[in-house]
Amino acid sequence: MSEIVRLENVSKVFRRGGMLRREYVWAVKDVNLAIAPGSRIAVVGESGSGKTTLAKIITGFEMPSEGYVYWFGKLIDELPMKEFKEMREKIQYVHQDPYMSLNPVRTVYDTLADPLRKRGIDNVEEKVKELLRLVKITPPEYFFNKFPYHLSGGMRQRLAIARALTASPQLIVADEPISMVDMSLRVSVLDVLLGLNREVGLAVMMISHDIAAAYYFAREGGLLYVMYGGRIIECGPSEKVVSNPLHPYTRLLLLATPQHRRSFFQERISMMAMYASEKSGAALRVGEGVGVCPYIARCPFATPECEGPIELKEIETGHYVACKRVDTLPEWTPPPWYWFASKRDVA
Repeated sequence: MSEIVRLENVSKVFRRGGMLRREYVWAVKDVNLAIAPGSRIAVVGESGSGKTTLAKIITGFEMPSEGYVYWFGKLIDELPMKEFKEMREKIQYVHQDPYMSLNPVRTVYDTLADPLRKRGIDNVEEKVKELLRLVKITPPEYFFNKFPYHLSGGMRQRLAIARALTASPQLIVADEPISMVDMSLRVSVLDVLLGLNREVGLAVMMISHDIAAAYYFAREGGLLYVMYGGRIIECGPSEKVVSNPLHPYTRLLLLATPQHRRSFFQERISMMAMYASEKSGAALRVGEGVGVCPYIARCPFATPECEGPIELKEIETGHYVACKRVDTLPEWTPPPWYWFASKRDVA
């Protein structure tokens, strides 16, 4: 088996507005993506960039308006419902909000034991203990009779991950798994996902608006995808994307991350102005600007050449960017946190 999921030219259109003023916008446009067994992928972008829609298409919660989605080499549009449900078990989705995704009247034990029983798993109690150890909720017996309100946000999210593991998946798609978790606990959630990938061999995709967290997750062997306006505008090995970003928007995301050096603050503000004009970007309506760079309205480097068709182009081995102005970008120095995250041992 070569791939768990493959997307070919996938697009998703949503309608917005009422009866009198209705328009259609691209949430995802022309995305190509492959997820292999045991791979590790981070997708980063601002709110409204299409990340969650992409995650829901991958996991079967949304169907594409255009393009093709393959699970384990089979086109999902042609799958019988029974086979669709069986395959969907192998691709699990972890929701962003751990406060809403868990049933507040079910104990930790029941949250994991019930789906295990439904799947005919023997020796349920031992399996629950194993799952809790995998997500670093220990000692397991202590938490059996706890309810979600007894747990911190980080523990709730790790319990949600453990629940996804009851299906013995081959891929976990975690949608903003740390956005509603206390800052001090975020690394613990990321380390659990890293451990599942490195120690158990699961393929894991993490969606995030925080490029520093995305890099921490994808470093040392993972891939980093940057989305804007529904398109993938840059992708490649995480170290290459962060140390040598080739798209102005990727650089803007990196400069927007919090820095621990006060002296870097003013320098960062002036640098951010280099990569984004005061013009605001907006989702393209269907029929408008199809094929053009979605960042063109905000990009200070844009020229009439950028109004033509744009596609991902390999600039260096494995590093792709959808930009015609790569050669005009100034020299880049990675942010200070890049060196710290690069030196930290992977879980």
